Amino acid sequence: MDTITLLGHCACAIWDEAHNDRLAQAAVGFAAWETLPAEADAHGMGPLAYVRLRAAAVEMPRRVERELQGLYLRHRHANEVRTRVLAEVLDICQGNGIRVLVVKGGALAHLLYPDPALRPMSDLDLLVGRADVERLRERLVARGFSAPPSGDRPFDKSLPTALLPVEGLWVGVEVHSDLFEGAFRASLTMDNLRSDPLPFRLGADGPTACTLGVEDMLEHLCWHLVFHTTVFQRPRLIWAADIVGVAERFAAQVDWERIREQRPIVIAILALLHPIVPLSDGLLCRTGLPAGRTVRGAGADFQGWPRSALAVQRQKGWLRLLGDTFFPSEWWLRLHHGLDPARPLFWYRWARHPLEIAGWVCQRIGR
Repeated sequence: MDTITLLGHCACAIWDEAHNDRLAQAAVGFAAWETLPAEADAHGMGPLAYVRLRAAAVEMPRRVERELQGLYLRHRHANEVRTRVLAEVLDICQGNGIRVLVVKGGALAHLLYPDPALRPMSDLDLLVGRADVERLRERLVARGFSAPPSGDRPFDKSLPTALLPVEGLWVGVEVHSDLFEGAFRASLTMDNLRSDPLPFRLGADGPTACTLGVEDMLEHLCWHLVFHTTVFQRPRLIWAADIVGVAERFAAQVDWERIREQRPIVIAILALLHPIVPLSDGLLCRTGLPAGRTVRGAGADFQGWPRSALAVQRQKGWLRLLGDTFFPSEWWLRLHHGLDPARPLFWYRWARHPLEIAGWVCQRIGR
C-alpha cells in the first residue's frame, strides 16, 4: 500500500468503529512510514492522520507518531488563534450591518470535524455582497489588518488577502464577492444562493456564524477541488475529506435527484473520490453512483512538465517525461476537468490536454 492510499483511509471527518477497522486493515503491511508525516502535511492531513491512526490503534514508529503529534499541536494552536480573529471579524460585520458567510476551512473546522484542530487552514474565507467588500476592507484596516485596496485594478472575485500578525502567526482574511472562478462561467454570490445558509457555532461557547447551505457548499467545494487540480498544483486530500464529510453528514437532508439534475459536478467528484476515500453504502445508494465502474490510476497525481522544472524532469528520461506530461492518469485527467467516470475521455485525452501543455510551452517561449 502506498502513502496516498493510507491517507485516503484517514480522510474521514466523521468515523466509527467500522471506519477504524478498515483503517487498521489498510495499515497492515504499510512500510513507508518515513514519508508519512511530510505527505500528510502536504495534503493538510497531519492532524487528522494522527487522530485517526491512534483511534484505529495502528502501531506507528515512535518518531513518526511524534511528528504527527507535532503537526496536530501546531494546527490546534493556529486554529485557536484564527478562530478568535474570526469571531472578532464577525463582530465587526454585525456591528456594521454587513451580511457575511464563512466558507471553506473556517466553517468546516467547526461544523464538520469533531475537533477544529483536525481541519488545518491557511486563510479565513468570507463571502459578502459586492457592495460591502470595500466597506469591510476599511473596517479591517481600522482593526489593524494590512489590507491593500484594489486601486485601479478591478477585482474579480476577491480582494487581496488582508493580514494581521497575532501571536507570531499571520492571520489572513480573504473577502470574496464571488466564490466561483471566472473560468467556470458561473457565479456563487450573496445574490444567487440556491440553498438556505447553515448556522454553526465557533466552539462550544463561541458566537454563532453562518456558512453556505449544504447543496451550495457541496457544489462550491467540488469546483474548488477541480480548479486546484492543475499541472502546477496537486489536489489535497483534506479537500476530499471535506467533500465526503459534508455529503455523509447531510446525506439525508440533500435532494440528490436535484443535485444530479442541477449540480452534476457533485456526483462526478464523489464518484472520482470513492476509490481513494470510500463512501458509505448509504451514501452510495442515495447518490445512485454507478457500481463497478473503475477509473484507472485512482489517486495518481500529474507527474509531468511543468509540475517541476525540465532539469529535474530530464533525470527520468525523455520518453517517460513525455509520457508523464501528455498521458497523465485517467483519474487525474477526469478530476482536472470535472468529468464523471462514465463520460467519454477521447477529446480531453487527445486534444484538450495536449493543447493545454502546448499553451504553457508557448508562454515559456514568450518569456
